[in-house]
Amino acid sequence: MNKNNRGFTLVEVLAVIVILGILAGVGIPMVTRYIEKTRMQSYETMEETIYDGARNFVLDENIYLNKCSSGYTNLETTDNMLVDFQYVENLTDPKDNSRACSYNVYGCMESDDDGMSLATYKYKVELTCLKYSHCGIYTDDGKMTNCS
Repeated sequence: MNKNNRGFTLVEVLAVIVILGILAGVGIPMVTRYIEKTRMQSYETMEETIYDGARNFVLDENIYLNKCSSGYTNLETTDNMLVDFQYVENLTDPKDNSRACSYNVYGCMESDDDGMSLATYKYKVELTCLKYSHCGIYTDDGKMTNCS
């Protein structure tokens, strides 16, 4: 045997394979969770964008909203009206970039009990994507609660 033969022994190769397997076993689930978390943040951002667009639409177009005690006013009287009026851009599903998400948005005015303060508004945003569906109620202070 020539003493200048350089190479890896079977044990060294197996050790490297085991180490790579452990790293992959830990790393892949972490990356998957990170991607899913980012996707969920994208959906939440879309809902906030719809809320902002609806709020701006109501203010810019002087839309009268029902009092909340009478029920919500449908702000999406035609499909993608907020998109058509450029208050919201087309919403692409982060899970499948070739598909668009659909939404409905409703608004209502909280009664001002004393008659002296400005009315506040609530907006109900329903977002539906390929594998995601959520309904949230947004108030003028930007807080969101889940629909009941």
